[in-house]
Amino acid sequence: MRIFSVAISAALLLLVQVPQAQAQWKAHVGWDQLFAEYGGSLTNGTGIAVGMAEAPEGANYMPDLANPEFIGKTITPGSGASGTSGHANYVAQFFYGNTVSIAPGVTNVTMFDANDWLINKLGFGSGADPVAHPYKVMNNSWVGDATDAQITNLSQRADFVARQNQMTIVAGTNNGNTNPLPRLLSHSYNTIIVGLSNGDHAFGSTSTYGLPRNRPDIVAPGRFLDTETPFTSVATAMVSSAAAMLHQRAGVTNASRSDTMRAIILAGATKQEFPGWSRTDIRPLDTVYGAGELNVYNSYKIIEGGSFAGSFLQTGPAVGNRGWDYRDSVTAATPVYYEFSVANGTTWDDLSIILTWDMQITDTNASAGIFTASELLGDLNLDFFNANGSSLGNLIDSSLATGGNIEHLYFTSLAEGNYRLRVSSNLTRDFAIAWRGNITAIPEPGSIAILAFGVCALFCRRTRRHQA
Repeated sequence: MRIFSVAISAALLLLVQVPQAQAQWKAHVGWDQLFAEYGGSLTNGTGIAVGMAEAPEGANYMPDLANPEFIGKTITPGSGASGTSGHANYVAQFFYGNTVSIAPGVTNVTMFDANDWLINKLGFGSGADPVAHPYKVMNNSWVGDATDAQITNLSQRADFVARQNQMTIVAGTNNGNTNPLPRLLSHSYNTIIVGLSNGDHAFGSTSTYGLPRNRPDIVAPGRFLDTETPFTSVATAMVSSAAAMLHQRAGVTNASRSDTMRAIILAGATKQEFPGWSRTDIRPLDTVYGAGELNVYNSYKIIEGGSFAGSFLQTGPAVGNRGWDYRDSVTAATPVYYEFSVANGTTWDDLSIILTWDMQITDTNASAGIFTASELLGDLNLDFFNANGSSLGNLIDSSLATGGNIEHLYFTSLAEGNYRLRVSSNLTRDFAIAWRGNITAIPEPGSIAILAFGVCALFCRRTRRHQA
C-alpha cells in the first residue's frame, strides 16, 4: 500500500535511447576540459556501486536491459520483478550509460521502486532500522510529499543511511519555478538537492524538519543537447554521474565521505553563468541556483589538490589553491584555522569555499526492529580575515547561517597577501571543507602601457587609412 505521494519529477519524453551525438551537457559541466587534460586515465566510476530509486510506472521501475547504453552492466531489481520504465530508462543513461553519462565505468547498479525504498529499505513501514546501503551514490529522480510527521521520520532515516554508509544521496527538486519545493527529500540535511541551470525549477525554504533552509544546493543543465527541454530528473542524474566518477578519484581517502564529497561538489560549482547569483552572511547559497552549476573539472581538481590539515593555532602552513579537509572534531573552545597566501604578483580569482557537516542521527534503541532517532547538528561558522602575523587581522567576510549545515564564502578576486579562514562551532562536531581558486599573474604596468600604446597606434593608423 502506497502512503506517500511519490511521482516522476518530470513529464519526460519517454525515449528508449537518447540521441547518439556529442553530449553538449558534458562540455557545460567541465567534463570535456577534464578529458582533454587526462584522456583515458580520467576516472569514470569504475568500481563504484550505485543505487537508483524510481517512481514506478504501473509496477515498473527498471530501465531497458537490452539498451546498448547498459551493455556490460549488472543492473539488479531491488524491489522485485519489473518491466521497463521509460523514465528509468532515460534517466539511467545519464547516470551510468556507456556513452551518455560521465560515469560509464559504473557496472554494479541496484534499482528500486521509490515507494519500496522509502517504506521497506529505509524502514518507515515497519518502524525498523534502515537496511544497509552498500552504495557510494544513490540517485532519486522523483518528487514526493507526505504528512509533517512522515517527512521528519523519513528525512531522519535518509540522513541516517547517508552518514552510516558514507553515501552521496542526490535528489531532484520539481520542474517549474511556480511549483512548491517538494518535501521528500528536500527537507533532509545529508543530501544534495538539484535544480536546473535555466532556473525553471521549484525552489524555496524547508519548513518541516529542522530550521528553514533554502534548496536546491546546485544546478545542472538537465538536457543532452542545448536544443532540448531540460528536466530536473536528468539534472539529478548528471550530478549523480559526477559523484560516481569523483568517488573513484577520491578512493579510500576522507574525500569519499558523504560530507566531504558534498563540499567538493558544491565548491566546484560555477557562478559565472548567473549574473544575479548572490549570497549573504546569513544565506550561504543563492535562492535559485544554490552554489551554482555543476563543474566536474573544478571538483576533480579539488580532490587532486589534496588534503590540507587545519590548525588549532592561528598560524600555520598555507594551503594550496585547491584542496579539502575533513576534521573529526571542532569545539566551541578550539576553532580550526586555514592559512591562504596569495603570492606577490598574483591574484586568487574565483575562490569558492564550502563548509558542510552532517546531521548526525543516532539510533537510541538497541533493537533492530525499532528505530528511534536522536538528532545532533550544531551551528558552524566561517570567518575570513586579512592575516596580520600571528593575529587574525581585519575581518573581510563571514558565513553565519543558522539551522542549516552549509556555509559558503565566495571571492571573485583576492589581492596578493595573507589571509586566514576560521571554522568555529557552538559544540563538538566533525566537518568537511573544500575550496578552489585560480592563480592569475598580474601583468607588469610597463607591459600594459606598451599594449595600450600599440592598440592606440593601430587604431590611429586604421582611422587615417579610412579617411584617406
